[in-house]
Amino acid sequence: MRLLNTMNIKCTHVEVNYQQLEKFQNRDDIQMTLNMMNDNLLLLQCHIPCNVCNFANSCFYLYENLSEIILPSTLTSICEEAFYNCVSLHNIQFPESLKSIGSLAFSGCGLTQVSIPTTVTYIGNTAFSECYKLKNACIPESGLECYMLLYYCFNLTTVNILKSNKKCFKINGTFNGCYSLKKIAIPESIVALEKSSFKNCSSLNKITIGNCVEKIGSNCFGNCERLEYVKIPNLVTLIDTLAFKNCTKLRRVTFTNPIKTISPTAFEECTNLCEIYIGIEKIKIVEFLVSYNVSCMLENKSMICNNIIFVQSDIKKHLKLYKENGKNIGEIPNKVVRLSEQCFRTYKEVDIIKVPKSVKKVDDFCFYMSVPIENIIFEEKESIKISELAFGFDNC
Repeated sequence: MRLLNTMNIKCTHVEVNYQQLEKFQNRDDIQMTLNMMNDNLLLLQCHIPCNVCNFANSCFYLYENLSEIILPSTLTSICEEAFYNCVSLHNIQFPESLKSIGSLAFSGCGLTQVSIPTTVTYIGNTAFSECYKLKNACIPESGLECYMLLYYCFNLTTVNILKSNKKCFKINGTFNGCYSLKKIAIPESIVALEKSSFKNCSSLNKITIGNCVEKIGSNCFGNCERLEYVKIPNLVTLIDTLAFKNCTKLRRVTFTNPIKTISPTAFEECTNLCEIYIGIEKIKIVEFLVSYNVSCMLENKSMICNNIIFVQSDIKKHLKLYKENGKNIGEIPNKVVRLSEQCFRTYKEVDIIKVPKSVKKVDDFCFYMSVPIENIIFEEKESIKISELAFGFDNC
């Protein structure tokens, strides 16, 4: 074995901090990753040299005074939390070389506008969340899949969606909390609007749902208080729980075709909903399953509901409570035809629950850990289909 006195190793990629930039900035044969800098929190401006290709995790984390940064044309990736809470950073220009932006990379920044090039093929979760001053966003179609991408950017008014080579198939909570957003058109490539995608978009008054959408997730349009009309395209097969909850100005819903599955709570608290169309026909009789609360709302608008299910949220408002022979009674309203899964689970506010003869079906775990079985009084038990798990595992 021979001992070496010296050994020369040529590096093509180095990780450096801000102070070392000058040492390597003129080396064309070296690519640099700029790492976290703990001692430059007062930095106001930064011009990054051309051989920097990456920003490491938390590189400019909490640089609250940073107001200007010029990115090099060689930059390919910005990692997680790289500019987290840079509240003074109002503008940034991304180079066409950029391919990825990590989770929380610009969360809490002072950006007023952002334009993400279509070369970016990966954007991490909540990358631009809570940018409270952001008013305009130009994002590639592929960015819509990023979970809570623009979460609580509550001054965002304009969104321009660019077609990109990487197709996007879902909107994943992207615009939750964008209070100022007034209108948006969903691209034709989208097949799913996931949970809470437009929740709390309280200024949204116009939305065009793409013809390829098949699913509208739970609370998707919750609290969109100014939405007055929505057209559901013909490929939609599922409208999930509370999808349009508290859309208090929603007056008209048009289904291109009958929907296979509509959650009974899909239109909870849509207190002005008075017109439901299937195609060009305005319906007076609602055949899809609705909660008791929704049925009351629709019947106040002169519609008839034939399939009313009593759900857990109905208990507080609509379970009739009274005393009889010293016992606290809870009576389910007439016209209810079904009791939902877990409806009375752990509910013990009464001694006896009375079930009317209109009820024809009781779902799984409906009375699990509720009042004793003998205290559930069915007016006409013989005609009811009761799930084997209606009272839990112990009563199978």
